[in-house]
Amino acid sequence: MLDYRRIINKSLHYIEKKLTDRMSVEDISDRSCYSLFHYHRIFQSIIGLNVKQYIRKRRLTEAANELTFTNKKIIDIARKYQFDSQESFTRAFKKEFNVTPGKLRREKKTYAKFNRLRLTIAETKGESVKPEIKTLDSFKVVGMKCRTTQKENKIPELWNKFNPLANSIKNRDMSFGCLGVCFYVSNVNFTDETEFEYMACRKVSDAEEIHPEMEAYTLPQQKYAVFKHIGALDTLGETYHKIHAEWLPQSGFEMAEADEFELYNDEFKFGEADSVMYIYIPVK
Repeated sequence: MLDYRRIINKSLHYIEKKLTDRMSVEDISDRSCYSLFHYHRIFQSIIGLNVKQYIRKRRLTEAANELTFTNKKIIDIARKYQFDSQESFTRAFKKEFNVTPGKLRREKKTYAKFNRLRLTIAETKGESVKPEIKTLDSFKVVGMKCRTTQKENKIPELWNKFNPLANSIKNRDMSFGCLGVCFYVSNVNFTDETEFEYMACRKVSDAEEIHPEMEAYTLPQQKYAVFKHIGALDTLGETYHKIHAEWLPQSGFEMAEADEFELYNDEFKFGEADSVMYIYIPVK
């Protein structure tokens, strides 16, 4: 049975051993036997940070400890924790702790430490997510795409543009609602600044007479774990965390390297506590 928490624990141990060495996300993900994209999604869902963010926070915390408790030169500490120059170290340090390395050393200021994480390997208590497993035949969608990043996030802007035109799409499936498709990204070092494609769309029986600002796409036949999210979208991250950190490790399924999507039908009520939407996670 897969246990993603054990995999991430091994990654955290490896990162700790290599804090003062050169390491890449590829080095870490290779030890998990997953693609970079898949590994990034698992790591970020469980830890709440991407791999690079976690490494940077750990290195800066250990550097801060050395600034406080040793007399080593700042440049030597910077180089030890893989910063190319004292200037780049100072910029990162001030961004993390809101104080320069020199001022922290002189004034012995307190700082918010980011200590090594250790995941507890135990059964999850409390309410858990229980999906329905569905296999969908190949189907066509018509809608609007954008290229974005997690940091930039053009998705709300895309929906604002798409929503007024959604019901004008010809041959749309009236029973299926709107979809937000996140296209699979293969073999990249996925961070908050990595570009990916997203599509706001409707399922259609055929893709003739498309609006000039729209395009067609075909999702292939795929097996999905379908999760229900109840409530406002600001708690959506909690549902995704339960999917990746709780359900997947115990399910016997692996994530497939395929597109995933969210479904918004008549049960969806933006901002309402009883709003319902569905998350389709490709599995194998």
